[in-house]
Amino acid sequence: MALTHTLTTDARGLTVALTGDFTFAENGSFRRVVEDVTAAKPNAVFVDLSGLRLLDSAGLSMLVLLRDRLMKSGTHITLCRPPSQIERILEVVDFKKLFTILP
Repeated sequence: MALTHTLTTDARGLTVALTGDFTFAENGSFRRVVEDVTAAKPNAVFVDLSGLRLLDSAGLSMLVLLRDRLMKSGTHITLCRPPSQIERILEVVDFKKLFTILP
């Protein structure tokens, strides 16, 4: 299932909702998401993972890329609502050292 995303803005910041499979095949399309998010210059970014089915090492790398780009402008990023299988992956790779992760 291809990765899709929606961007919404509210008082707390920009939310990026991801749906589908976040794999190496989605590398190019997610780079466009990174560009769109950084161009918006939000105060805070929330990445809603609740719609993800799969997350591989390339998807993890792309999340780190987004984080690194946002940190350059002082923007905080939070990962939100990971499904249980994605949450386990985030725990194994110790993403809590890099991101705030909310259930």
